[in-house]
Amino acid sequence: MAFDSADQMGPTNAGAVEPNLLVISDLHLGEDLKPFSAEGENPVAWLRHVVKLERELDAFLEHHTKNRQDGRPWRLIVNGDMVDFLSVCLFPTDGDGSDDDERQFGVGTHALAAVRKIESVARRHAAIFQRLSAWIAAGHELHVVLGNHDVEFHWEPVQQAFRALIVAGASDEGAEEPLSAEKLCAAVQFHPWFYFQKGLCYIEHGHQYDEYCSFDYVLAPVQPAEAGSQQKDSILLSIAHAGQRYVCNLFPMFDPHGQEYWHWTEYFRVAFRIGVRGVTRLAYMYIVMLSRLFGVWRSLRREVVDHVRRRLHLERLRALAARLRMPEADLMALDGLRRPSVLRSLSRLLNTFFLDRFAVALLCASLMTAALFWAPGGLAKGVASAAVLAVFWLTDRQLAKARMLDSEIQMRTVPARIRKIVDTPLVVFGHSHDPGAHELPDGGWYFNTGTWVPAARPGPEHAFTHLCIRRDAEGVLAELRQWRNGVAAPYAEAKRILRAALAVPAAAPVPPRIVKAA
Repeated sequence: MAFDSADQMGPTNAGAVEPNLLVISDLHLGEDLKPFSAEGENPVAWLRHVVKLERELDAFLEHHTKNRQDGRPWRLIVNGDMVDFLSVCLFPTDGDGSDDDERQFGVGTHALAAVRKIESVARRHAAIFQRLSAWIAAGHELHVVLGNHDVEFHWEPVQQAFRALIVAGASDEGAEEPLSAEKLCAAVQFHPWFYFQKGLCYIEHGHQYDEYCSFDYVLAPVQPAEAGSQQKDSILLSIAHAGQRYVCNLFPMFDPHGQEYWHWTEYFRVAFRIGVRGVTRLAYMYIVMLSRLFGVWRSLRREVVDHVRRRLHLERLRALAARLRMPEADLMALDGLRRPSVLRSLSRLLNTFFLDRFAVALLCASLMTAALFWAPGGLAKGVASAAVLAVFWLTDRQLAKARMLDSEIQMRTVPARIRKIVDTPLVVFGHSHDPGAHELPDGGWYFNTGTWVPAARPGPEHAFTHLCIRRDAEGVLAELRQWRNGVAAPYAEAKRILRAALAVPAAAPVPPRIVKAA
């Protein structure tokens, strides 16, 4: 297990000019690296949105590489899901020690597999990695906050491989000084949980507040391999991981963006399209996915393994508190805000996959059959059947209410509580692909940076959003923007501008004063 120690929240070099911040999230680079990705219902549209994402991101990085604000360099913070390790589906080669699961569903989430995936993503998006090299060569920084789709950055070999790939794309053109691997690597930092700048911002991906994607121990997201098995230590499966790995990656008609909002008619449409053979194959993969998830549920109940993971998480939490000079109790309070993973509860797991409702339907069907056969007289049969149907309808509605699919609804309740713990004016999430700016009851602000994926959800008109936090003569300006037609303009739906006068006397720091700009 690895844990990156580079959690510096100030300038990379002592005495350096404090950078302005650019915050983006949910790039999902490499999500098309899977079998049959160009064979979906609309392969041209699928590949077109990947090409558009790369073109716009390349232009965005080039623009800000060349254009500083008030002479300050930029610190680019990619707030989770930079690389879509979940969607990258690569099959093992001969003699690489893979197990049966990897040979059937693609390489897993262990360190060696993740290194291979990041190398494939770098080849697929070579222009982006070259642009990141130029970005750092020009004196800017890159900070990566881990999200649920790129938890594999937890592995130190993956971080090293990522840095090496950026170094490989380096050029002396536009560099402030001769390039060196040391300089490039020092400017790339990883944050396993959140990015924090005291008195300014708290930036976290947000998946910890989504019960279908959260990790019970965010600083120890690894499931140790069982002794004597072929498996390796791997990133713990979440609902999202399992669904993507065992079902979506091998079925091109499953759009990874917004599938959770499908109506039952969408599934019937897919079933009709793939035919009996396809439905049989899909059912098999669905059963495999459920068996893997129930295996995770059982492993999480093993006290010995859980104790080891929890102890490791707490050790890293204490080390992080020391580096950030934050009270350990504050980090414990932040950790306590997460929504428990569905995989911790058998009832929630059954509810997620409609298994509880399926069981209720079977029970009600049995009761109705019994009523039709055994109830005396037609009136009694009718009353009994109606009663069974009413019970089924009411029970189904209650079970349906327990399924909370909109992650943004869950996430919006958290920023105000984070502010009370860390006392920072700006709280920033990603994850939900739902860009916006929301004033908090106590005067702070919550931003969601949305996504750069111009897919069906949230749609091209809501993609390419980002947060700019820069300093000017009056203090700090934080603005949600959208990259359109070569210009970073205020996001049309938000148009929220903050000004924070950061008066910080040498004797006693004063909390920033938040003022809405005219």
